[in-house]
Amino acid sequence: MVESLPDRPLTPSEAVSTSRSRDEFLLLPATPDSMFDGDEVSDVRDLLIVTDSVMTVLAYEEAEGWSTVVRFENTTKFNEAVTAIVEHREYDLSEEDIETIVADYHDLYEAGFE
Repeated sequence: MVESLPDRPLTPSEAVSTSRSRDEFLLLPATPDSMFDGDEVSDVRDLLIVTDSVMTVLAYEEAEGWSTVVRFENTTKFNEAVTAIVEHREYDLSEEDIETIVADYHDLYEAGFE
């Protein structure tokens, strides 16, 4: 999966169009902070990718490119996946409800793989 990504962060529109154009996986910004720099929309540097059997969180770093933060052989680990990228990036999600983020991602996954 990492090899198929460009060697740069994705634009928000690339993330959305990639997910919409592919039936075999769901690709989302890993958290709201993954595509915002303060109040400004920025490139997507963290991805949550879910297939019918695997969940992977990727992070983009200028020096290394895309790398795997965590991978689960279980597609129900949304809470663990979001927590892993929050800890990896040291995001402050004090104004975000992680449970809501996780529930929304689970609903999107269920809708995409029914």
